[in-house]
Amino acid sequence: AADLLACNMVIIGAPPDRLRFGGRSVRTRVFVDGRSVYDGRAATVVAATGEFLRGLDLSPRGHPGDGRLEVQIYAVPGSDRRMFRSRLRTGSHLPHPRILQRTGREVRIETARPRPLEVDGARLPARRTLTVAVVPGAFRLLV
Repeated sequence: AADLLACNMVIIGAPPDRLRFGGRSVRTRVFVDGRSVYDGRAATVVAATGEFLRGLDLSPRGHPGDGRLEVQIYAVPGSDRRMFRSRLRTGSHLPHPRILQRTGREVRIETARPRPLEVDGARLPARRTLTVAVVPGAFRLLV
């Protein structure tokens, strides 16, 4: 497993803006700061320090300078996915009863089979396990 640097967002599973009716959910276990927060079927897990994904307000509470990961676990059934995708632009897809949200400094994700991986918009090889941790001061962003 290689170490990667992400500045905005890490997604394992189908990205929320590309999650379709027939997209697969697999058994997924998620640990935030060492505590188990989810064990069930999910299509996607997002760990974000930032707010936006391809111009969509995916993580409305995300802020790259607060030292926290905003974790979202998508257990949205296929029949609800079109409706929630239409709300991504404004961030009004949250709260949602089938999107679990947690905040922490480290998240570990384990899936039953390899899932697609996206890091800051770049697609990477699929994997079954992933750990994402905030490293304060790892880079400086000038705008």
